[in-house]
Formats: sequence, C-alpha cells, structure tokens
Amino acid sequence: MNLISVIIPTYNRADTICRAVNSVLNQTYNYLECIIVDDASQDNTANLITSINDSRLKYLFHDKNKNASAARNTGLSAANGEYISFLDSDDEWTPTKLEKQYNLLTSLPEEYGMVYCWFNYYRNGQILIKKEPVLEGNIFNNIIGRIGIAAVDSYLIKKEVINRLGGFDENLINGDDTEFFLKVAKYYKIGLIRETLVKVHFDPEIDHLSANTNEGMMDKIKSDLYIIKKYNNDFLSNKMAKLLLFSRIARNYSLLGKWDEFLKYSFLSIKQNPFILGNYKFLLKSLLKK
Repeated sequence: MNLISVIIPTYNRADTICRAVNSVLNQTYNYLECIIVDDASQDNTANLITSINDSRLKYLFHDKNKNASAARNTGLSAANGEYISFLDSDDEWTPTKLEKQYNLLTSLPEEYGMVYCWFNYYRNGQILIKKEPVLEGNIFNNIIGRIGIAAVDSYLIKKEVINRLGGFDENLINGDDTEFFLKVAKYYKIGLIRETLVKVHFDPEIDHLSANTNEGMMDKIKSDLYIIKKYNNDFLSNKMAKLLLFSRIARNYSLLGKWDEFLKYSFLSIKQNPFILGNYKFLLKSLLKK
C-alpha cells in the first residue's frame, strides 16, 4: 500500500468541516494522512479539528486569507503521500472512494497520471444534478474550453505528476480546479471510474451553480481570458474550444450589461466558425433583450 495524502482547504466551514473530515477518516483505504489547511477562518473550525483524536490528521493555518488554490498548494507542500486527493470542506466522499480509485490508478499503464469519478450535486440533502462524464484516456482536446467536467473532490493523482507540473494556479480566482485538470490532461492520460463516489453540497443560501453576482461573473470572465492566454498555442489548433470560451465570455458580459464587450466577444466567437447558426441566434436574442 502507498500513502495517500488528502488535502482539505477550508474557510469558515465549522458547520460542515467535520462531515468532510469524517468521510476521509472512514475510508476503507485507511493508509492516509488528512491535511486540513485553514485559510484564516474566524469561526470554530480550529477547535473542531483539534478535538478529533486521530494521528492521521494534520492541521495547518494561514495567518491571512488567501484562496482555495493557495490553501491546496500549502497542503501539497506538506504532503508525504505518493498519491494525492482533494476534498472541499463542505463536500464528502463515499467510504470506498479512495480504495476504488487507488486500485484503478495502480493498475493502469504508466502514462496515466490521474483518475476521477462520477459525482452528484446535492442541495438540502436532495440530489440536484447527477454528473456522469464518459471521457477518459487522451482527453485534452475534448475538455479545453469546457467547464464542469470533473469536481476537484473526484481526483486521485500521482504525486510525481504534481512534482512535474506544479500545483494549482493561484492567479485564477475562479476555475483553478478546472485548469489543474486541464494541465494534467495535456501531458497524461486520465482514468475514470463510472461510479458516483463523491457528494458535492450546495449551500441553499449561496447558489454556487449560478454565482450570478457581478463580482462572480467578472471573476469567471477574468479566468476565461487568463486560460485563453495561458493555453494560446493549444487554442490555435482548436478553434471550437476557443469558440466555446468566447461565447461564455460574451454571455457573462451580457448578464453584466456590458454591451460593447458582449459584441466584441460575440464576434470573436463567430469568427472561429462563421457557419454555426446558434451563435447568430444568441447574438440576436441578447440584443433584443438589451
């Protein structure tokens, strides 16, 4: 057996952190360490974690709030495992998650750097959305420009892959987990377990599905523009991916009422493939709503 390091970033999640931690400690694969990185919480998180009597727990604390990607990177710096998995502090795993993923990843050829699995979104204890992706193997060209392919909670990755590629990009306020998945897929094959092993929870008071605040949408736009720049050479050979990103940027600008920017990115999207009629329909429909 190889040690698995599980990294849980958290910030003011005293109401859910114990559920997340217990879902790790109760794994059938128990040769693990659980690293909680507290991103300067101001609630009762520290007392709750330090009250758990389990030698597999490590508790790290940021003096000031950074972001989830920085907290995950702090956890990576402290990780001793040959394999790494991540869990958000408001989510949870089914008991066999690590065991099934470890068995798959260690059975795959060397060119596989990571595996992921199916996951469900929950709200108020009820399944909201079932996510059952089918992509595996060489999937980079299928996922560039797309979002929501995999939840960060669903990853199990070789530490040697992270040592080669680096951790999470702290320049990204939104979508750092998607970019991490994309980065790994660019250089390694990805395995998939077609079984739901992760529960992603949504706070009913904070709808993470839409995040339709002005600040949230601007964060999405900035992240998409950053991805276009970072993966520029890859987008040159994949115009459909660039079309998807430009369309998404245009949509978010329309929701913000920034019509000059909306028109700019709508036409950039159309330029990638002028024969997709849906782009013209979206442009006309948005302008009629203006």
